[in-house]
Amino acid sequence: MIKLSIVVPIYKVQIELLERCVFSLLKQTLKEIEIILVDDGSPNECRKKCDEFKEKNNCISVFHKTNGGVSSARNFGIQNAKGEYIGFVDADDYVKENFCETLYLTAKKFDADMVCSGYTELNDTTEISHNKKGNIPVVMDKNEATKQFLLFDKVDFRVWNKIFRKNIADKISFSEKYKIAEDEMYIYDFIALANKIVYIPYCGYYYFINSLSVMSADLSSKNFDSLKVTDIISDHVSDQKTENINYFRLNSYIRLWVKITSNSIYCKKFSKEKKTIEKKIRSIRISDVKPYNNKTIKLLFIPIKIARPLAEFVVKRVKFISSKVSL
Repeated sequence: MIKLSIVVPIYKVQIELLERCVFSLLKQTLKEIEIILVDDGSPNECRKKCDEFKEKNNCISVFHKTNGGVSSARNFGIQNAKGEYIGFVDADDYVKENFCETLYLTAKKFDADMVCSGYTELNDTTEISHNKKGNIPVVMDKNEATKQFLLFDKVDFRVWNKIFRKNIADKISFSEKYKIAEDEMYIYDFIALANKIVYIPYCGYYYFINSLSVMSADLSSKNFDSLKVTDIISDHVSDQKTENINYFRLNSYIRLWVKITSNSIYCKKFSKEKKTIEKKIRSIRISDVKPYNNKTIKLLFIPIKIARPLAEFVVKRVKFISSKVSL
């Protein structure tokens, strides 16, 4: 029986990074896994390398398809996965040897539909672990998991530091309409169908900040998909506390506002979008962010709301803010 399927969407990734990713999966202590490599129409040597991996390893399946984007590749992987649970690893990232086993055993122990974990962010020079407070697993029902999602806390918007029960994953799909924040929508949709979600304070996933990746690329019109996703989710969680929903909205709005404001070229190119974001921010009451202790959001929220030039001055002069506005 295949306990866990790992889907790796691949498009034009550097070969050495792809090798690092696949080798880390082949070394997993959980042996009952399948590795699904989805070549999303890569124009470089990825296609050949994927076929080489398959020839040498029975646990690897390879699928070649025309380019449709990461959501299309992940959906294709879900359709072809045979595991009890399913997870996703990006082709330029890698995992610890016990990553699959740790998350799978947690899922079985608690009969969880989704298991969430921390992760380690790294580039060529630095390495930072992102873990929430506490040292024991946190078991959540649907309502609490939704709250944690809105607060960017123990359920974050990333899919690659989690595993999902496959028979639930079969009922939803990644939106191919959006190029940014598709993970966020998927997590929300999954929680809506889940009964039990578990967070464990474990960092076994290594998220590599690649200058060529979608997330680290220059700002473009597709980045504003995140606003659409934020508003869609906010409209669907009316049963949650207003301050939780507005905190979720603020985090999304301010992160994008900072990215625009910190670059003079972006300010000119996306002036209309910037004004739209500011209007959204000003629609939120100051009292709705008082319960939470995110200093960066508080530092910028009030100036944007009542003294925008001051907020712009802060962002342009205090460089650390651009990296801090993320939970």
